Amino acid sequence: CGIYIIEAILKMIGLRKYYWLSKWNIFDFIILLVSIADIIIDRSIPDISNKFSPAIIRSIRLARTLRLAKYLLPLFIKIVDHYINRRLRFGYDIGKGFVVGE
Repeated sequence: CGIYIIEAILKMIGLRKYYWLSKWNIFDFIILLVSIADIIIDRSIPDISNKFSPAIIRSIRLARTLRLAKYLLPLFIKIVDHYINRRLRFGYDIGKGFVVGE
């Protein structure tokens, strides 16, 4: 959690007010606050596991992996687009051969 706190602080310093304009930065900040609250609750109340499962809050941390979608989705779209264009080009070449008689 410490690395993410440092990352958020450095981003806030570097981006200043623009940090809050990115929805991904706000999303990261909320996940960071939930993680910090989880750690505080876990350490301050030792018998909390009988009443409340901190695993629920910990599972929210997995939402950070959604940031990967920001990078992987455009890459996936580019790959699929390239594959479709290649298939269409192949079909065009075959069709052109039938029309021209090559």
